[in-house]
Amino acid sequence: MTKLVGACQLLALRDHSSAQETLCLMLEWNLLEVADENNSSHPCGGSAEERNSLPLQIATTLQSTESGRRLYFELCDRQLHLKELVILNILIKKKLN
Repeated sequence: MTKLVGACQLLALRDHSSAQETLCLMLEWNLLEVADENNSSHPCGGSAEERNSLPLQIATTLQSTESGRRLYFELCDRQLHLKELVILNILIKKKLN
């Protein structure tokens, strides 16, 4: 999968909107996170260090173009709102108990 991500990054750098959206979705759905460094069957393949650097590489790739930067900031905004909702939900549950 690492090779596919690399190809997608190259397309995203060339301002290909579908590739940029795909990279954003990979970040949003946490498809690149490594739960266990000893997990050799991870879909991204490669070493744990390579897999851990992919989200940062993708974020950098997205911020290299205006349209990618917009999509990435929209993703960050959605994630921030989601975290705020989770915190609010926790506070409400604590207040009810």
